[in-house]
Amino acid sequence: MVLASASNISSLTAARAIAAMVVSTGLGNVAVGLPHTDWKIDPDAFSNITVLSQNLMMVSIRGALRIGFPALVFASALGGRSRSWFGIIALTAYLLGLHYAGGWLIGAIPESARSSFSKVIMAAPGAAFGSTLESWGGALATILGLFVWAMFIWRDALTVRLGFWGVVAGGVALPIAHMLGSMMMSKSDWLAERLHVDMFKGFEAGTIIEILFGCIWAGIFGWVIWLNRESYKSTPDVGSLRLPWEVGLLILHTVLMLAAAFAPGVGKSPIIDSYEQPGVIAIAIPFVCVLTGRRSPWLLLLPVVMAPVIGIALRHGVYETHQLTADMGWTLVVAVPLAGVSACAVWAMLLDEASVSTQASLPIAVALIVETVALLWLAAVLLGFAWPWLRATPYTATLSLLMGSATILCLFGARDAMASSASSGVVPSTNGF
Repeated sequence: MVLASASNISSLTAARAIAAMVVSTGLGNVAVGLPHTDWKIDPDAFSNITVLSQNLMMVSIRGALRIGFPALVFASALGGRSRSWFGIIALTAYLLGLHYAGGWLIGAIPESARSSFSKVIMAAPGAAFGSTLESWGGALATILGLFVWAMFIWRDALTVRLGFWGVVAGGVALPIAHMLGSMMMSKSDWLAERLHVDMFKGFEAGTIIEILFGCIWAGIFGWVIWLNRESYKSTPDVGSLRLPWEVGLLILHTVLMLAAAFAPGVGKSPIIDSYEQPGVIAIAIPFVCVLTGRRSPWLLLLPVVMAPVIGIALRHGVYETHQLTADMGWTLVVAVPLAGVSACAVWAMLLDEASVSTQASLPIAVALIVETVALLWLAAVLLGFAWPWLRATPYTATLSLLMGSATILCLFGARDAMASSASSGVVPSTNGF
């Protein structure tokens, strides 16, 4: 989206927008682990309008929540308006308060109302889902509160407009993805059984649905981002958070994040426990760093984001499946990818230090290529090195799809990087991206 529609803004503003969206997905993902009944496309579903509408509403709300908040934050950074460190800290405190208030309100409403709400949201209500309902209440209050802040405190019409389209994109995309995914994965009468087996073997229904969801919401939201491309400007300031605070806070966040992901469950502190649950608590520190710091966007976008993925790949490839020895694992899974993304982050920061007006095309394109290659390698470790030219396994189809996607992304990134480098300051054309 940045390369297609906002390559003329500064690299710092672009990195800040991307990193802010990455951070804020931690709130929207409250909808991912929700207990629910999969939407099956069969004659019974269409004949029962109550079941159909309930499932449609459930997945639509989940999709809107997953994309709405990240879209709001992305748009607020892409607009290029300056945000003071005090204002961002106040916003974070405000969102934290709404997160707890929303959960408290859900817990305080009468049981009958809670039951009705849970029927709409989860399609599998029960007393055991009380904490999940409270998480939903907190997330809904947070996204509504951010809309209010953008409208009345920031008075930022662009952020409100793009955030609204993010909500629409997520709310439309997930029901369609569930419908199409169920059609593809079920033995439908309109698909010959042999054709169905040959086309979709090796894929799980969840994989197909998430791929379709990503393509649809990104297509809708990306189109809106492109239509508003004349509105994006470079952020006037270069960040008010000093370097020691940036590095220290990000190190603290990374330690808490890795402890929540890998430390044994017994004896965890409340803070670490909170990092395991999607919500505002886990995104508060990086949220402040990214929106007020100059180096934080690059550090979070590359090494910090990669850290838990590297840890999961190391645990799987070395200590669970023993596909790699400890020496090979720590070298090829930890040292090499981490060194690559860290070097890219340092290069982008030095480029930005040399000129705060560096256009986004070159550094964002290079970062895209480096991180895509690193993530593809880690995905190969997690999928048992199921390269399509070696052997056929249940993971071969998924890894082949990832390879194709990574190739396309790298080609677009390389094109923009070369065009930006050759133009010597002239914005490269993005027509037909």
